Amino acid sequence: RGKMLWPWALLLLGVRSDAQGIQNPLRQLHWDQDQAIKQLLAENAALEGTKEQRQQAEAEMQQMHQQATEERLRAEQRSAQMEEEMELEKEREEFTDVDFAESLMLLGGISFVMTLFYLVNDEDPDMRFYSWRVITATLS
Repeated sequence: RGKMLWPWALLLLGVRSDAQGIQNPLRQLHWDQDQAIKQLLAENAALEGTKEQRQQAEAEMQQMHQQATEERLRAEQRSAQMEEEMELEKEREEFTDVDFAESLMLLGGISFVMTLFYLVNDEDPDMRFYSWRVITATLS
């Protein structure tokens, strides 16, 4: 009877580990297989044995069920947290080469205008004269 349950238990455990979105499915599958083996042994002991063995087997099955439930809840929390992180990452904006080039052009233009103001307001009258002369020649 126990041998008939093995393929179904492994199939169900494999599907459950995929549905949970576990990071390392192989590790989870091995853990689930170990849990399935323990559960099947406990069920066999519950069917064949004394009253104390059956009670102990039932207590072990309840403990394994509780552990599996806790693991499932932790996996769901991890997947929810990963989804939130992915959404936040999508919201972050990456700067492209075009954005960088535009910022450099803006800073260069501002620097050029500041230099012109500096030159045309210099204390030396010759410097102001030649600065205006170059600007006039450039624009005309």
